[in-house]
Amino acid sequence: MTAIERSASFLRSASLGSAILLLITVASAAWAEEATLSIGLDGRWKLERTENFEEYLKQSGTPWWKRKLANLASSSLRTTIEQKGIEFEIESDSPVETRKDMLIADGTTPRSAKTAGGDMMTWVARIEGAALIVDGHGELGHRIVRREIVDGTMLMTIANPDADTSCKLYFERDSQE
Repeated sequence: MTAIERSASFLRSASLGSAILLLITVASAAWAEEATLSIGLDGRWKLERTENFEEYLKQSGTPWWKRKLANLASSSLRTTIEQKGIEFEIESDSPVETRKDMLIADGTTPRSAKTAGGDMMTWVARIEGAALIVDGHGELGHRIVRREIVDGTMLMTIANPDADTSCKLYFERDSQE
């Protein structure tokens, strides 16, 4: 029996009051989710500057050639983010590659994908306050990526708890949006 069939069966056997209460609860939860989860990341962003990026890559064990490739890619990195409820579509465009990722920020749904450097990671996303947190584990160890708006700028903090290091990437809204 599908979830829809079970719900229909419940509604047929429930009192009118119980059925109305169930419908109000479901509608309220759906409305609250849509109304409160927009965290302002929507739009096209251009990387303006980084802090500790090269050192972060080095301390994380990234080989020399991948560090150089990452620096080249970040030189004109643009990111487009589209949020629909708890789903985030993130497209990153650089001279090295274009990547498109879909994340469900429910704190439980895993997403496995290769990183820009070609390493396999499994990510789980969640919304924490007004930030999108993406927690990953895999060939690179443990990574935490936090995206949030700070003074009109999208701040992306990448942390490697295993190596006790992090870096920050600052994005401005892209005028070519």
